[in-house]
Amino acid sequence: MALRARDALHEWLARGPFDLVVDDGSHYPEHQMLAFETLFAAAVKPGGVYIVEDIETSYWPSGFQLYGNYMTGETNVVENFKRIADRVNHEFSGRDY
Repeated sequence: MALRARDALHEWLARGPFDLVVDDGSHYPEHQMLAFETLFAAAVKPGGVYIVEDIETSYWPSGFQLYGNYMTGETNVVENFKRIADRVNHEFSGRDY
């Protein structure tokens, strides 16, 4: 991700925290994870909501182009969010994280 995009995320941090954050950006999985990792804990108020649009791009084949970016298959937002849900609910899953 370009440095200016990272800078833009940090500018949003300075304006928060927010009750609602909607990521309707590039739809590129690596960008979606970077935005989530940068904004969720620091920019969403307790009890707030973080929404990521167009996560189906995580299932698109490597090499597919979207808005000038090529899917690499290295990041799958859906699988990453599933792991987060598993960790949050670890007491019920019987798994030790």
